[in-house]
Amino acid sequence: MGDRPRTVTVIISTFNEMGLGFLKCSLENLSKLKNINILCVDGGSSDGTIELIKSYKVELHSLINSSRAQRLNLGITKASSQMIFLHHPRSIIDPASLSYIVKNLDQLEWGALTHQFDVDSLLLRFTSWYSNNVRGRVREIFYLDHCIFFRKSFAENDDHFVKEVDIFEDTELSLMLKSYCVPLRLEGTSLTSATRFSTNGIWKQALLNQVLKWKYYFKFNHKEMNKSYEKNTKLNSDYTTKD
Repeated sequence: MGDRPRTVTVIISTFNEMGLGFLKCSLENLSKLKNINILCVDGGSSDGTIELIKSYKVELHSLINSSRAQRLNLGITKASSQMIFLHHPRSIIDPASLSYIVKNLDQLEWGALTHQFDVDSLLLRFTSWYSNNVRGRVREIFYLDHCIFFRKSFAENDDHFVKEVDIFEDTELSLMLKSYCVPLRLEGTSLTSATRFSTNGIWKQALLNQVLKWKYYFKFNHKEMNKSYEKNTKLNSDYTTKD
């Protein structure tokens, strides 16, 4: 749409983000950029996350007891910018990437940043390499920690643009977006917390990730898969409060 503001809306889905400190750093960096609208959708944080968000110039919405996909959909619906940028809450991005997107709004369709973990490990370096060069470049599938961006027009009149499943919603989103066109992976990094690996053990978490991918391909129940994924971390939701 020609009358859509030439800005990028950065959407951050949050849930108890204070422990790692990534959100504060991200909000600080984003607030310095031009032509950027920041929109947070919170799932019911109780650790000071909401108070932190309110201390910045950020549009805040709440969606209690929601999945990450539901929060992203609400953010996409509320956004008015020409481009949507889904910012992983536990990633710190290269600000130059957003500046590049702003300058090239008319040429860009969809894509993601280059993934990197904040912990140096041979296995995690390989995981990021595979994520960037095989899953991303060859299969054209990016996870949310790559920080996916796309034209708002793709989601026009669709309040459920992101498939509302509890896990692998980013895979489903990529599969849909790649049907429009080939994605662009920008060289700018998305430096992502390796807290799941640190908490559960690098090899144990890596094995769990592979098991969950196979379960996804064989269409296991997404709620049960996510319970396994969130066990011991509760980073995107707290299943102890649900049936």
